[in-house]
Amino acid sequence: MAFAQQHKVVVVDFYATWCGPCVRIGPHVHKRAHEYGIALAKINVDVNTDSSAKYGIQAMPTFHVIDATGASIYKVTGGSEANVDSCFEKAKQHKANH
Repeated sequence: MAFAQQHKVVVVDFYATWCGPCVRIGPHVHKRAHEYGIALAKINVDVNTDSSAKYGIQAMPTFHVIDATGASIYKVTGGSEANVDSCFEKAKQHKANH
């Protein structure tokens, strides 16, 4: 994933347009990405089925923190602000250490 290589660490938001929790948490996800200065990739699971399968997405929203190689270093499922915040904290820690 060239985007991950460019940014070293990325929070990936796997979502669906029909998913109520995905829509509800979206603004918080964007706010945290901006506040933390962490790259954000949003992947629509209905459009990008290859990436959804690669990362084993079974429920939405699911958030992954991926490193420059595209490997998942942290994963959480569920549209709570606490889940989103934990992803950005893990991404921040990883970015600081690499």
